[in-house]
Amino acid sequence: DELGEEDKTTVSRARKIEQFLGQNFYVAEKFTGRPGSYVPADETIEAFTRICDGVYDEIPEQAFSGIG
Repeated sequence: DELGEEDKTTVSRARKIEQFLGQNFYVAEKFTGRPGSYVPADETIEAFTRICDGVYDEIPEQAFSGIG
């Protein structure tokens, strides 16, 4: 089944959110080789809202990996 444009947009945003919420944890640093990061809650909420609102629709999904 082919998705309509609106559904494709929803899926794209959901995939960005999934990547975004994969924050690099300090406790996993020795296993992943990626340094842990801390993002204040207000910044996380703001970015999450912007993703949902389509502000970042033109940015590739991979750019959101581990930044939230």
